[in-house]
Amino acid sequence: MVERAYKYVAEELKVSQLNAVKVIRHLLENAQRVGMAFSRPRDVGQVKERADDVADVIMRIKNMYVTAPAADKLAEDANVVVNILNSLINEGRVNVVIFAKSPLVPGVPRMVMGAPRSVYAVNGVRRHGYSMPLANFLRIFLDSEPPVEEDAPL
Repeated sequence: MVERAYKYVAEELKVSQLNAVKVIRHLLENAQRVGMAFSRPRDVGQVKERADDVADVIMRIKNMYVTAPAADKLAEDANVVVNILNSLINEGRVNVVIFAKSPLVPGVPRMVMGAPRSVYAVNGVRRHGYSMPLANFLRIFLDSEPPVEEDAPL
């Protein structure tokens, strides 16, 4: 799914060089078009736990994409992602539902990234989808980020 997301975002933005935070930004900003939605966990006790996990991911993004350490300045894409994630935490929407038959999941498999298929109602329409903690979804993209080589020749 990560490869599919990179390919989709590259086609949408018409660029060839992408990093994880740019892909995450596009997915978060265009969630409905991509086939995603954000939701609250059914168990109220999980909201704080999952919000803390997302906060950990925010710290990781800040550490990975800082442009001026002395001023604590982030790259533009990272700053937008951090703001969106903070907004989702404040709203308690710390789960992501990825819908089947969407750009990220073209078919209707039984499982996607360890999440079993289930049925979700969106605006009165029942759709197959896969719910997972938002932090896990984000970590998959951050972990797939290719390492930047410092000594790479130009």
